Amino acid sequence: MEIKPGEVVHDVTQFDDHIRLIVPRYEELHDAVLRSIPPDLPENLKILELGCGTGELTKKLCERYPKARIIALDYSPRMLSVCREKLKSFGSRVRLIEGDFSQTEFPRGCDVVISTLAIHHLTDPQKLELFQKIYRVLKREGWFVNGDVVLFESSRHAFLHDQIRNEHASAQGVDITALDAETHSGTGDNLSTLKTQLNLLEIAGFHSIDVIWKYYQFVVYGGFKHCPDDDDEKKRRAASALPDF
Repeated sequence: MEIKPGEVVHDVTQFDDHIRLIVPRYEELHDAVLRSIPPDLPENLKILELGCGTGELTKKLCERYPKARIIALDYSPRMLSVCREKLKSFGSRVRLIEGDFSQTEFPRGCDVVISTLAIHHLTDPQKLELFQKIYRVLKREGWFVNGDVVLFESSRHAFLHDQIRNEHASAQGVDITALDAETHSGTGDNLSTLKTQLNLLEIAGFHSIDVIWKYYQFVVYGGFKHCPDDDDEKKRRAASALPDF
């Protein structure tokens, strides 16, 4: 059986256990993504989740935002089958779509677009195309947030990624070599630096771009589709070339 990038294991019912072994501070990453949603957005949020996998974050969204409507997209039918079972208690609040980022038409008028551990499979040109597509479907003042893995700016820090993964696995009584042998983590990865991705967001039109959380190579970042403060900020910057200390 072919394992698609992101599926990680042959038996996707084991995905949730394996991803927690592979990704240090997995729950903390999710928490940062959830906390980043501004409280001034409406209660009946329209949320688009890209790369929902088995629905772990989707379930948390449903629980934290009981009036939200969620459209969750993934290209793996095997992952969606697990997701569908996990979310059946939420009924019509969640709509699942099987599709590829580049080929699927996204619903418009979204308050929030979210992705976790999925966009790193895209090349940089594909990332830019996706960011532009997300920007188009967001409402004014809408928020896009991505929790993902990135490259360090310097190759001299590349050793840290394996070091942290090894320590994380050892703390859970797992040998990292054995873990890697039974999983397909890293398959189809096209990692780029955080700086590159923040620049791509800016090119796509996003404003007030920020890094919410970072733990070595794992990061949560995002941007708004025009904020009320943007125009004032541009005027302030234009008035002085010096930093406002």
